[in-house]
Amino acid sequence: MIASVALITRVAQAAAVASIAVGIFSGVFLALVYEPSSQSSTVRLYRAESDVVDTSGDVLLRRGEVAAVEQIPEHRGMLNALSDTVEAPVSVAARSHGLVVSSVAGSILLRVHALAASALILALGGVWAAIVLDSAATGSSWVVFGMVVLALLLAWVGTTLSGTSRALDAYQIGRTLIVDNLPVVGDLAAVFLPERWNASRQFALHALWLTPLLGVLGGVVARRWRWMVGGVECGIVGLALVVGGVVWGMVDPPLPGGELRKPAWYLGAPYALFHVLPADATMLVIVVWWGAMLAASRSRSAFLRKTAVGMLGIWFGAGAVASLMLGER
Repeated sequence: MIASVALITRVAQAAAVASIAVGIFSGVFLALVYEPSSQSSTVRLYRAESDVVDTSGDVLLRRGEVAAVEQIPEHRGMLNALSDTVEAPVSVAARSHGLVVSSVAGSILLRVHALAASALILALGGVWAAIVLDSAATGSSWVVFGMVVLALLLAWVGTTLSGTSRALDAYQIGRTLIVDNLPVVGDLAAVFLPERWNASRQFALHALWLTPLLGVLGGVVARRWRWMVGGVECGIVGLALVVGGVVWGMVDPPLPGGELRKPAWYLGAPYALFHVLPADATMLVIVVWWGAMLAASRSRSAFLRKTAVGMLGIWFGAGAVASLMLGER
């Protein structure tokens, strides 16, 4: 039992460190293209019926690619304005996101970034579970628990940046749950989360979340965890994340408009609850469930600690099932 817990801890540690590294590098490349502005921009969707090049011969669009653009530059090749799409005001952020996902490289990069976010949440959950099951190390369980919550908030803020209908749904649900239903914490969150979606604000928060996350992670690795993370394990996990994201992006590229409304797996549970319960009841379920997990994880009873780990698994599992079952709404 002790050997298996040690192995889980070491693998989860390596996955957490590697996923943060992959997420940062892929995020930096995305930030070079993404424009975090909520200002409106009139665009139209075009599909390339052949390779489209500009006057200097640079490829603008490959055949079959779709792009949302304000103005078509002088070009050679066949472009078709989608018949069911009319010019409409969209945010600069949404247009920027559309340009990213319209290219093969951009869509793959987004998939790598998304996979790293999912891996980080799962890895931190695994570290927390291993610490809780190891009764001698329960003293640091609350630290890793906070890191799991921080990673979930980081991922939630990241889902809002595309400015699509799915992102706006995620923002409104998250803001309502936090701001309107949590005393004191909600008042503080209202300062940083405006009532209307603001891409620039969310982009800054998405970047700033990394600072405390990296600080806490570094402190835990240096002072709390007994097994230091090896570079080989991190390299293997990081390579697996990149390869998995590339394959995922190639076989299942995201839609240019991002119109699918189903949430990411780690947001599936609150999303589903919010659509069947009032906001205050949804927040009550979340607070009671996660509070019970933390309280049980601090118990000296092995049964209660296993129950806490099971509750986290049920929450994530239910979210994954909800994400799979919820289609366009």
